[in-house]
Amino acid sequence: MKWLIRAFCLLSVLGLPNLVLAESLFDEASFRPLTSDKKAYRVGDNLTVLIVEVSKAGASSDSKVNQSLEASGSFGQTNRTEVGSLELGLGRNSGASTQREGELRARVSVDVIDKDDVGRLLISGEQKITVNGEKQTIKLTGWVREEDITAQNTILSTRISDAQIEYNGKGILGDSDDRGFIHWFLTKVGLI
Repeated sequence: MKWLIRAFCLLSVLGLPNLVLAESLFDEASFRPLTSDKKAYRVGDNLTVLIVEVSKAGASSDSKVNQSLEASGSFGQTNRTEVGSLELGLGRNSGASTQREGELRARVSVDVIDKDDVGRLLISGEQKITVNGEKQTIKLTGWVREEDITAQNTILSTRISDAQIEYNGKGILGDSDDRGFIHWFLTKVGLI
């Protein structure tokens, strides 16, 4: 009977590796070591965007046209000589200048909503702020690379490709910039 138990144990040990299938708990795609930075790298993660946008534009034009026409003549009489002259001149001076400056600085938290085949992250977010009845909205979308995200889980807006940053304000101060019908009319008539 002892030999039967030994034979059964020997067959069990020899056949055991074929019966046991182990599956690894390690997933290479989503593994991050405990000592790594807490940076956004997958769909659903949050990221802080530091918006630092400064834009300046300018244009000027200056044109001068001077035209002149001059005619002179003289005729004489017996005791008296008269000289006549005629001078005509046309001239025009004009100029135009346009300047526009804009600056936007803000911090907006966004979500990673997609990841493409090359590892870029599609981000999107919106922030609404109300200060003294003035409603301000900042919307942001674009693509970022993982290597551009800092260890503090932030990224500069200048490092976002296909960035679309929209800033809108509504309220008493924002509405004061809208010109009314009277201003439009007086501009069209040429009084302003």
